[in-house]
Amino acid sequence: MVSYQEAKRIMKKMNKNRGHSPQAIERFQRVTNSFMITLAKEIENGMAKDIGRGSRVNAIHVESAFGRILLGGIDNDDI
Repeated sequence: MVSYQEAKRIMKKMNKNRGHSPQAIERFQRVTNSFMITLAKEIENGMAKDIGRGSRVNAIHVESAFGRILLGGIDNDDI
């Protein structure tokens, strides 16, 4: 889970002069957590169905899943 402080730091990093309400930071925190769950599910969906040797998740699997999400190739019901 992304902490409140981490969410605030990330948002502030984009524009140090902009203020953020506590509600905006909390919402950002929630949707970020939902996105991470969606990404993890998409990584698993893209993996081979075997669970034995050779089924390790590598960086390419993460990149591919992220690309599928960005291109709208998944159902975003979890967000």
